[in-house]
Amino acid sequence: MSKTPKRAALAPTPAPRNARLAQIAAMMSAVSLLTACGGGADTATTPSMASAAATANPSHGRKQIQAVAATLTTSTIVPGNLAGCTTAISASWDLKIATCAGSAAQNFVFHRVTGSSGTYGIESQSVAGACISPDSTSAGAFTGLDTCSSATKQQFAVQMQADGVHAVLRNVASNLCLVAGSKLNAVGFSTAACNASTAAQVFSLSGITGAPAPAPAPTPAPTPAPTPAPTPAPTPAPTPAPGSWYKPATATTWQWQLQGTVDTTVNATVYDIDLYTTQTGPDNVDLITQLKSAGHKVICYFSAGSAENWRADYASFLAADKGKALDGWPGENWLDTRSANVRKIMSARLDYAKTRGCDGVEPDNVDGYTNKTGFPLTAATQIDYNTFLATQAHARGLSVALKNDVDQLATLEPSFDFAINEQCNEYTECGGYSAFTSKNKAVFNAEYADKYVNNTNGARDALCKASKAANIRTLVLPLELDGTFRYSCD
Repeated sequence: MSKTPKRAALAPTPAPRNARLAQIAAMMSAVSLLTACGGGADTATTPSMASAAATANPSHGRKQIQAVAATLTTSTIVPGNLAGCTTAISASWDLKIATCAGSAAQNFVFHRVTGSSGTYGIESQSVAGACISPDSTSAGAFTGLDTCSSATKQQFAVQMQADGVHAVLRNVASNLCLVAGSKLNAVGFSTAACNASTAAQVFSLSGITGAPAPAPAPTPAPTPAPTPAPTPAPTPAPTPAPGSWYKPATATTWQWQLQGTVDTTVNATVYDIDLYTTQTGPDNVDLITQLKSAGHKVICYFSAGSAENWRADYASFLAADKGKALDGWPGENWLDTRSANVRKIMSARLDYAKTRGCDGVEPDNVDGYTNKTGFPLTAATQIDYNTFLATQAHARGLSVALKNDVDQLATLEPSFDFAINEQCNEYTECGGYSAFTSKNKAVFNAEYADKYVNNTNGARDALCKASKAANIRTLVLPLELDGTFRYSCD
């Protein structure tokens, strides 16, 4: 079942939409492990074994394995910033960080490339014929598994560090380094410019020896230098302390208006408004400043999963970033949320939110993988993107809401401070939000059905009773979110 997106046609600012498959359980297999990390294989996979397995399992599209030198070695790949092992996932051909358990899914066969002392093709031991491979040569490119071949994009220079234990894995085609996820059970490795001081780019390898260490820089002969006059050190820009940003609790009241002149007289702690509003109050005071001066907290809405042609930064999106049009939303297209350029634009929007004085943000359209976007988005890529948004918001001291995406609530709850939902009562989906309310994290819900607006046969009364029992803050609002009416269950 899918939901029809709703927003006033050709509106200058967007109301939220809820286009999403109600059931996507089949896709969740993309983030499940191959096997229950219980015991590894007795022997390493050889090219001939992998080829035979590929033939026996043609549904995976594997036909042949790269011819490599006879020297094989098997290793786990442990990110330096996590006590977790790199794990191959057969269902989606992805890589994931999981607790180390010695399973075949956590072992990789390093095939030395002929004529090279430290370059390898890296094959999963559990998924025969599946090699680690970036999607492209761009920084931020998603890295997963692909059918093994002789392509240089599947070859990695293993550069041991001075400690003789850790290594960086440099992709030969792009000269970029493999980057691990930021937390345990994260799906979605990527690539970035090599920097051995970045823990996410440093790995320990149990079975690799003899790979070249980075050449030490020559030590120049010391030259006496005059003692300079002391200069004051620059004052560093303040960095928000971890967890110091605003976190609305379950009892927090809210108001949500994205269009029209925002009514500033509503008695609610949180106001959720459009990031780009230009409304001013008395004495030409900016709306956000006015609301905060009155003691309110301000959450700023923007779309993180679609390009809207009425936004000032629309021209920054590349043609390749934009996919299919959103049904019912002229001038709006789904975005490829794996794109480094898209993430750069969203980072700039978060900078703007910080500059404007927002206490938090509401990134919308963060469940594109359940829609027909025109891109091969998966549950894994959605988790990676949503985690990226949360991490970037927190780096700026901003609170961040998880908007809809009800199928990934439990997985993403640790990364988000509160949740915003549309119509979970109408579609019987509110139960999953206990993942947030059980941690005293606010869940803000909006319902639009006429039966709630008119309280037909006591429908709104029953809605409010259920919302209070679930510790969810529910409003009955117009679809346009223009402030024409508001019924609160508080």
